[in-house]
Amino acid sequence: MYSNPVPDLYTLTAKAMRSFISRMVSFTRSFVARATGVSAVLDRQVMYEKQLAEQAEVLQGVAEQVEQAGRGVSLLGDELHSIRCRLDTLGRDSSLSVPLLKQVVDGQNQFGILSELLHLLDDSVRQLDARLESGAAQFDADFQKLCADIRLLDGRIDAVQSTVQLVARRSSFGRRRIRCAFLIHNTAAWDALADVVEGMRNHPRFEVFVYSIDRRFPGAVGYGGESEVSEELDRLGVVHRRLGTERTPDGLGLLRSTEPDLIFRQSPWDFDIPDMFSTRNINFARICYIPYYATVLVERHETHAENSPDFHTDMEFHRSCWRIFCDSEFHKSLFDATATRGDDNVVVSGNPKFDRLLRLGSTHPHWPVGEADRRRGTRIIWAPHHSVTDDWLGFGTFVWTYEAMLEWARQDDGCEFVMKPHPALFDRLKDANLIDDAALAEFMHAWAEMPNTVTIQDSSYAELFAASDCLITDGISFIAEYQLFEKPLIFIDSGRHAAFNEIGAAALDGVHSVTSIDDARAAVEALKRGDLPSKSAQQRAFVTQHLNANRGTSAQFIVEYLAREGQT
Repeated sequence: MYSNPVPDLYTLTAKAMRSFISRMVSFTRSFVARATGVSAVLDRQVMYEKQLAEQAEVLQGVAEQVEQAGRGVSLLGDELHSIRCRLDTLGRDSSLSVPLLKQVVDGQNQFGILSELLHLLDDSVRQLDARLESGAAQFDADFQKLCADIRLLDGRIDAVQSTVQLVARRSSFGRRRIRCAFLIHNTAAWDALADVVEGMRNHPRFEVFVYSIDRRFPGAVGYGGESEVSEELDRLGVVHRRLGTERTPDGLGLLRSTEPDLIFRQSPWDFDIPDMFSTRNINFARICYIPYYATVLVERHETHAENSPDFHTDMEFHRSCWRIFCDSEFHKSLFDATATRGDDNVVVSGNPKFDRLLRLGSTHPHWPVGEADRRRGTRIIWAPHHSVTDDWLGFGTFVWTYEAMLEWARQDDGCEFVMKPHPALFDRLKDANLIDDAALAEFMHAWAEMPNTVTIQDSSYAELFAASDCLITDGISFIAEYQLFEKPLIFIDSGRHAAFNEIGAAALDGVHSVTSIDDARAAVEALKRGDLPSKSAQQRAFVTQHLNANRGTSAQFIVEYLAREGQT
């Protein structure tokens, strides 16, 4: 049992708390030991040790038999030598021939029997050796697993102990301000949190800590990218601290040391971020979530595996959240219908991302393509999605559209293109081996070299949306978000994607659906001529009905809600 030293300045109440901590740690150790199955591993270790001992006894018996057979061979050799000597004198004494031949025949029979016995013994030794090697390998594997389980157990005990101590410190030293930590791994999704962070920093009830962390998008090998996240936060003027894995290996310990009351994470995907910031490792504080996407547009957001959880509503992260702030009553009803926990932790707040997109777009439109001496062209955003395989969502069309898009841009027919890919697209393409690496590199080089094309990743896109003339996408969230700007939206339908729900179907009323780049080009040509049918009225209706909760005040609503409820 561990003891927890308590500073001398603690009162008698703190002494009672120390005793409580010790009991909690002791209880946790015994509980976690049972829960993690370490005892079962130890039982398996004992079983294999017993089997090894039994096999050793059998092998000892075989060795004795082999030794006995060796003595028999030696005796037989002596007898054969004697026979050889007699054979030498056979010609001199014919009277010895009959008994000598009989001994030769008997010796041959004995030698045959002994040879067969040795062969059987050799097979037995080989089988036992194989069993011993197999048993040793299994024992080694179980032993390694035991070590890993013990390390995991130690980590969990340390986490529990740290959490209990954290609770004790909070109980001993009351504080009035609510400490909030924001873990940022994807600056392309920063708009969903930016106004909340700013609102908290200007509110007397909050202390705010923003941290840049590593990431691993689907298809990527290993974690990284924290330095790019930090650079982009610097560019945006966001004060933050860095918790990259290489820079700060014990990032979780540092996070705990700030004693946050609330922790915000950008997405529910534990896979995307280092394990130290996984759901189970940060639940020492209250976890909060503001979805990074616009709204839920598909019926089911999961793999095709049978009985798989809904990734929008029912992952471990969702079930562990203290509060989830969603955009609409419809979104909240999805939790009630599909989540194991239901919707008791879901609050309809509106989405701060919408407010920020419109505000920044109207005040700071920016288009990154074009030169001073170049005539302004039609400004097109091309936003390809990363769901390029059939095993999940199935919206992505990049594999069969990228060459046509490159050819269109090369023709320089008065169009300017900004490619705004999903952050995980290129890693996903490489992982799925859908495009040869050399072919993809050649495309990226060609796209970067033209005067009317550019690629934008890992940054806010409000200014980009506002400065554009139209959007071409095969994705999901942008189908809803771009309608805030009431501009032509061209949706490339893959023909194999997940089914839209009722909000997704309503969103399609405001888009021009096509199935090829040729069709998209035809729509853009119609836009240039001024005869592309307007969808502005449908887009306004969609935004009003589905994206209008607390319009303009979503971030303020969340900040005030947490100011009231954050420490209750």
